[in-house]
Amino acid sequence: MALVNLEPPEIAGCACDGYDLLDQNIEARAREVELVAIDLDGTLFTDEKTITPRTVAAIRAALGSGIHVVPATGRVLSILPAELFGVPGMEYAVGCAGACVMRLGADRAASADIHETGMKSDEAADLVHKLVARFGASVFVDVVCHGTIYTAVDQLDHLDRTTLDGRTQAFVRRTRRVMPNLVDGVRALPGPIGHINLFYTDPEVRFQLMAWLAKHTDYELSNSLGWNIEINAAGTSKWNGICWLAAHLGVRADRVLAIGDSANDVDMISHAWLGVAMCNAEPGIRARAQAQTAYDNNHEGVARMLEELVELKRD
Repeated sequence: MALVNLEPPEIAGCACDGYDLLDQNIEARAREVELVAIDLDGTLFTDEKTITPRTVAAIRAALGSGIHVVPATGRVLSILPAELFGVPGMEYAVGCAGACVMRLGADRAASADIHETGMKSDEAADLVHKLVARFGASVFVDVVCHGTIYTAVDQLDHLDRTTLDGRTQAFVRRTRRVMPNLVDGVRALPGPIGHINLFYTDPEVRFQLMAWLAKHTDYELSNSLGWNIEINAAGTSKWNGICWLAAHLGVRADRVLAIGDSANDVDMISHAWLGVAMCNAEPGIRARAQAQTAYDNNHEGVARMLEELVELKRD
């Protein structure tokens, strides 16, 4: 199988040299997998934010073999890629880092959140007010509610000061619903607020943000992009979202394979029956996994893993 076995906390073998090893313990677990939860950015997507034809074919083959394939992402319905809609058999996704579960239809308009958790609107608005008052134009803030991402005019005015590249800035401007005033606007939303997302002007601001949030809040903090901070309600995680969906589908939680590369994937990788890290994942993520892919996200690591998983299920 296109996996390299790990012996936490040290990583055995070479990360991305195509070396394949699946020991008997990992193989036995892989044969019993009924649901595969897959992160998107840095995992299913290439660095160019595309899904290759081979990866799409591997997803379809896994679905055809009876395996549930579930995207598990920090993204919400409004910014899911078009390739995830209308795939026969792929009916659900876990979004907003576990704060929502979505039913996937033929297209975005035919899809909807079926399960949501998060902060109360007043609670989120108060936190946004404190963040803006403390960090000002050194941080960009947006919030998620019912699959839509909201920000404000003044936030977009200093987006170009953040560490985001031009392409990502253009994506943000294109996908956010703009409010006149973020604090008042968030307070008026029906809730729950899935999460608050932060971009920042430089790494030092990130350190300051993390220290301030750890001191003044008890929220779940993670990131999905490497250059953001996601603030979720306590108890929110991709793994909890996956467990809700597994119960909804009648799948035991100990029959889940989870694969990812970032901080918001640690919980699902650590708790899954078979936790897999991308070989391009951060070292701390790989150290928490039972196995890692032999190929990175730019060389169809997920596709190769799914192909081998389907073959194992056939034996």
